[in-house]
Amino acid sequence: MRQWSRCCKRPEAGCASQSTTGLGLLAPAGTPASLVEQIACDGRTVLDDEAVPARFIALGGLLHASSTAEFTGLIADDRKRCGEIIRSRGITVD
Repeated sequence: MRQWSRCCKRPEAGCASQSTTGLGLLAPAGTPASLVEQIACDGRTVLDDEAVPARFIALGGLLHASSTAEFTGLIADDRKRCGEIIRSRGITVD
């Protein structure tokens, strides 16, 4: 994360919120676990190519490959966090 060391951190700026952007591959419910793991393995192979992370960094991004379980957990955490915000503010769909 060296490339971000000069950035002002949110709490230092008086902001306690969390903001992230992620990119991942999703499969339909019921996709066999063996197929999900094969796709994840193929994705990690692509990310192991030095040119891929270099391109992300050149575009100002940060690349972190995670396991299927980690990504599933991230989605669950985001759903919980966003759900709490939606419920606490009474947000509805018109």
